[in-house]
Amino acid sequence: MPSRSPSHAETVGERLEEHLRRIYPTEAQRRAAYDGLGALLEARRPGALGEPHRSTYAVPDQATVVISAYPDHVRAAEGTAPLRTLGDFLTRHCAGLASHVHLLPFHTATSDDGFAVADYDGVDPALGDWADLRRLGPFGLVVDAVVNHVSASHPWARALRAGEAAGERIATARPGADLSAVVRPRTSPLLLDVETARGTRQVWCTFSHDQWDLDYGNPDTLVAMTGVLANYVDRGAAVLRLDAVGFLWKEEGSPSIHLAQTHEVIRLWRTVLDAVAPDVLLLTETNVPYADNVSYLGRDQAQLAYHFSLPPVMLDGYQRGDASHLVGLLGQAAGLPDGCSLLTFLASHDGIGLRGAEGILGAEEVADLVTRTEGHGALVSYRAGRDGPVPYELNTTYFDALVGADTADPDDEDLRRFVGAHAAMLALPGVPAIYLSSFFGGRNWTDGPAATGQNRSINRGRLDPAAVDAALDDPGSTPSRVLAALGDLLRARRTTDAFRPDAPCEPLPAPAEVLAVERRSPSTDTRVLCLHNMSGRRVELTPELVAESAPGSRLLAGGVAEPDPRALGPYEYRWVARHA
Repeated sequence: MPSRSPSHAETVGERLEEHLRRIYPTEAQRRAAYDGLGALLEARRPGALGEPHRSTYAVPDQATVVISAYPDHVRAAEGTAPLRTLGDFLTRHCAGLASHVHLLPFHTATSDDGFAVADYDGVDPALGDWADLRRLGPFGLVVDAVVNHVSASHPWARALRAGEAAGERIATARPGADLSAVVRPRTSPLLLDVETARGTRQVWCTFSHDQWDLDYGNPDTLVAMTGVLANYVDRGAAVLRLDAVGFLWKEEGSPSIHLAQTHEVIRLWRTVLDAVAPDVLLLTETNVPYADNVSYLGRDQAQLAYHFSLPPVMLDGYQRGDASHLVGLLGQAAGLPDGCSLLTFLASHDGIGLRGAEGILGAEEVADLVTRTEGHGALVSYRAGRDGPVPYELNTTYFDALVGADTADPDDEDLRRFVGAHAAMLALPGVPAIYLSSFFGGRNWTDGPAATGQNRSINRGRLDPAAVDAALDDPGSTPSRVLAALGDLLRARRTTDAFRPDAPCEPLPAPAEVLAVERRSPSTDTRVLCLHNMSGRRVELTPELVAESAPGSRLLAGGVAEPDPRALGPYEYRWVARHA
């Protein structure tokens, strides 16, 4: 590896050397990793190792919106690749509303709807091919990089059983290892006994026994997985979503989450991208309390992180009709590193995680949230805690979490509650992400968990394109009304850079039921007052808020046709633009 010279700017190679010194304790490990990573870089950009390192960042704007979807989220006709069907569907219904599509895992996999990857090299033939990914309409591609684990059927897992060297890329524990401090996101046993040609090995399984964790303490693993990320970039990825990245590094006697080596691996990946694909962004997926979550953001780490605190806190606020916790969360979210943003969302393929609510909602409030949402038809997934199972995730669509699964025919107020929650999310700083089913008011797939054995399947029902098209032909249907309302909000956001992810946002004094924020344009004197009544009651506005939305202001978006300037009706929202 190169020796550092203080007389010139730090090169890419010197920066890699610095990362590796912090990750690996021995020179042999560092040399193996450096040689492998250097070959990856030089193959894509000859001379890259000797070039000065430059950290770059393309700031998303107010038009940056992500749709999250499975490759087969839309049912395809026989003989048609699901990815091609998805691309046609997104182009037909979502073009002009979103800029990117987050494509959930598309490789051949054995379980967990793609998150147990059996082969990183190709697209699952049952879904399509690489060309179909490139034809996903006018959308940038967010690739789901499953970097923590592989399927028990992956070649590395087979190599472990056979006693081959490649099997050492799988994380195993030594007999009698002290793993009592390990943080668990599941209640299943952490270790799995596997018979191999070299005897019984205890395989580390953070999530399930079909998902074998990778050992990044082996430099070959780091090089191989960096190659996987580089291949995604070669295939056109604009954003790399690092799935479950907080669990990356395993260490006996530690929590094995958020370890220093994990952060350094992310910094290394950022250095690699800065050298060969500086416009590609890193997005970390860490379903943990807020402070731990944002610790992955930085000029030398990831540019984006999921805002895992927002979905449960927003749901609690709309269920109780109280904006106070959301206002408190907004205060916490201030002061992110320059050039970094949160990915704001409500619904995801997993449901509504509860770890992000820690430190914001009290224990009794979380328990009440679980009870209320179970009453709306949700299932609850648990994780292992020190004193027994702890609620980890609410498995439900966001629509049913707010409206109730037994509400077969939602009324105007139900729809305003669901759309209003999204209006509040879209008004806050960050890059918005919307789960594809939410655009159409997706309901719980109640038969899913019994069919798959997974609670999460309740929120993973697929869309029938013919049924969606028929519903959209009826302007009074729930899918038609939800898509129209969300479309109006998304188009309104695009009209002013006051909604840019990093544009100033100030919470304003308001009644307890109302979330009131002011977004300010960084380039003009435009200010947007965003008012959201989170309750089912009519709420009188304060004189100051009435004055802020006085005549002369321009209504950008609103939940009712003829708003009362002095009050907000049940679940009404209103965005008003004015000049300072």
